[in-house]
Order: sequence, then structure tokens, then C-alpha cells
Amino acid sequence: MKIIDIFVIEEESLFSVLFDTELGAVDENGETIPNEKLHEFNRLFDFWNDANRLRAFFENNINDLNEEYCEGITIDEAIRKTRIEAKKLKLKILEYAQKGKT
Repeated sequence: MKIIDIFVIEEESLFSVLFDTELGAVDENGETIPNEKLHEFNRLFDFWNDANRLRAFFENNINDLNEEYCEGITIDEAIRKTRIEAKKLKLKILEYAQKGKT
């Protein structure tokens, strides 16, 4: 893995990296994704908010949803919970980044 660039999420507080494997990425419509959208912070939260990609992920990992820890929740419920928790996590990270500056 080679780090290509670092993007500022919150000035002087929170940074995210761009990995070389993401260069030249293309979305599902064949559009080139701008580099500023590819850094890991946005990539991860975009993934956690994309119901179609989450569905594919949970379908590929359905056995994990049947584990005792997950209490056998459905794929739809896993998608809903993931999106809700991701939004909370992103807000919390950004909140701590803001506080870290003071």
C-alpha cells in the first residue's frame, strides 16, 4: 500500500488518506470519481450509506448475520442499522475533530 495524498477533513485536526489503489476509480455509471471523493474517510462513509452496496455485502456475508451476536437480523434490518450507526459515527468523529482544535 502506498499513500498518495492526505486530504483535510477538519483543518488542523482530522485528515484522511488517498490510497494509490483508488486512482482512476470509476463509479457504477462509468463516471470518473474525482480524487477528493476517494479519500478513505469519504469512501468508507459513502459505502456505509449506500443501500445497494450494503445489500451486496450482507448477501455475501449472510452467515455472519446468523451468528448469535447479530441475533439473526434480516439483510434489510442490517442495512438500516448500518446506515443509522454510520451517520452517528461520522457526526461524532467530526464533533471530536472540532473539539480537538480547541
